[in-house]
Order: sequence, then C-alpha cells, then structure tokens
Amino acid sequence: MRLRFRPATHRLRLALVAALYSAVLLAALFSIAIWYLRRVELGRSFAVLRPAAQQAIEVYKERPLDPNWSELLVPNPEISIAVFDKNNEFLDSAGSLILRPLQGRGLTTFRGLQATYVGRMDPDGHLVVVAVPSAPRLAVVSRVRTYLIYLWVLLVVAAGAVTWQASRSTFGPLADLAEQAEQLSATDLSRRLTLVGAGEYAVVAAHLNRFLELLEASVHRQERFVADAAHELRTPLTVIRGQIETALLRART
Repeated sequence: MRLRFRPATHRLRLALVAALYSAVLLAALFSIAIWYLRRVELGRSFAVLRPAAQQAIEVYKERPLDPNWSELLVPNPEISIAVFDKNNEFLDSAGSLILRPLQGRGLTTFRGLQATYVGRMDPDGHLVVVAVPSAPRLAVVSRVRTYLIYLWVLLVVAAGAVTWQASRSTFGPLADLAEQAEQLSATDLSRRLTLVGAGEYAVVAAHLNRFLELLEASVHRQERFVADAAHELRTPLTVIRGQIETALLRART
C-alpha cells in the first residue's frame, strides 16, 4: 500500500487550529476589554454620585423638614434621592427612581430599573441614598460588546483564511515532491526530483536526488556483475553440457 500526502487536509487542519486559538485568545481579550469598559462607565457614575451624596446630606441637614433638592437636581436631573431614618423608615425623596435603604455603593435594581447608587449616613443617623439610572451607560457597553462580537467573528475567519493561504507556500512544494515521488519506479531510476527556489525543500530534493544517483549506480553495478558472471559461466557450462550429451549417446545396460 502506498501512502499519499494530502496537503489540503493539512492546510485545513492548520486553518482550524489557528481559528480555534484565535477565537479563544480574542474572546479572552475582548472579555477583559468589556469588563474594563463596564468598570469605567460605572466608575463615572460613582464619580458623580459621591459628591452628590455629600451635597444631599448637607441640603437635608440645612432644611430637614423641607429640603431644597433643586440645587442638586437642576445640574444633575438624572439623579434620584431618598432619605431614611435610623430604622430605615422613609422620610423624603426626589427624582424618578423609587429607592430603598442601601449603604455603600453598587449596582442594583429599583422597581425594575437598573441603577448605580451610593448610600451614606449623616451625623444624625439618617441614611441618604442617591442613584442614577445605569441604562444609558450600560447601553454604551452593550453597543461596544456587539461591535466586538462582529469584530471577533471577522478576525477568527481572517485568521483561518490567512493560515490557509500561508500554508499553501509551506505544503505546496512538499506536495509537488510527493507527486513526483509517486511517479518514480524501480525499472526507471534515471528520473530525478525537480524543485527550484523552494528553500529547505530544494535542499531535501537535492539530497533525495543524490540518494537516487547512488541507488541507480548500485543497481547498474549489480547488472554488470550479473552480466559478467553469466558470460564467465557460459563457456564451462556449454562444455559440461556437451560432455553429458555425448555420454548419454552410448548404450547402457
């Protein structure tokens, strides 16, 4: 059974491996990029909410019965404010979001609306919570994620295609050598492998041609030896045959 070299199979395997590695690497990089962008966008919200929470504490401290939230909401109309007492009972609010008592900062949902919040205690024990809807900022992250998915698919396909094309220059000369080797036969050792300007493969072809030359020379030496031996043995064998035939001509009892 003769083994055949199939360059298309090797090129397809390399293209699939390159696409797989590219997919994993790009997915990891794009995931990190999305995580970082999300963190940046939420950080911008917190950068607005921290001073807003401090300002809300001061506004409520000045007029706890009728706080003037307009000086905070006019420059930041998207902000919502809520004040709770020590027992987390609702005291006052402003804005479109219905907030609940939360301390610290984070991302949560208020009545179905996702928002970033900051909650702080004032010196009197009141909990002031300020929040801003996170949908506009997260929408930016979502759009970037969509663009990156399209880019990921494009780059994975491009990596596979580039690998497929690049492998042609690698396996093309090797496939040519394999095709020429398939045409060699034991009865015709005069043929040689021809490969010009193919780098390392040309060196391999030259070494194989040198091996074929040595093999051809060895076969020729064997043929000459057999011819010489046949010539040297022909005369004595003829004499022996003649004597045997002469002896067989006499009558025997």
